Amino acid sequence: MNIQIRNVPAEVHEALTEQARASGQSLQNFLLDVVRRQAARSNNLAIMREFEGRNDGTNLSPDEVVADLQAARDSRNDELISRIFAEAPEAKRLLPDQDISDLYTLPVREPSEQGNDR
Repeated sequence: MNIQIRNVPAEVHEALTEQARASGQSLQNFLLDVVRRQAARSNNLAIMREFEGRNDGTNLSPDEVVADLQAARDSRNDELISRIFAEAPEAKRLLPDQDISDLYTLPVREPSEQGNDR
C-alpha cells in the first residue's frame, strides 16, 4: 500500500529529512516508522476507550496503594516470623533486644542435621 502526501511545506520536509538523517534512516523508512507508531497509538486509544466508564478498577490514590502494599508486606513478614519461631524456637532469643533483620542471619542447618533432633 502506498501513501502520498502533497503540498508538504519546505520547512517540514527539511525538519523530517534532518530527523531521518539523525536516526540513520532514509526519509522513506523514517516516515514509515512515524506512520507505524501513529497506527499503534490509534489501536492503543481504541483499547483504552473500551475501558472508559468501567468501575471495576481501583479508586485508590498512589499513596493508598503504597500503604496497602506495605501492610501486605508487613503481614507477610509477620507470618514468616511466626513460622521461623515455630520451626526454630531459638530464634526468639533475638527479640526484642535485637533488630528483627537479625532473623535472616540465623545459622542454617544442613538438611542432614534437621532430622537428627526430632
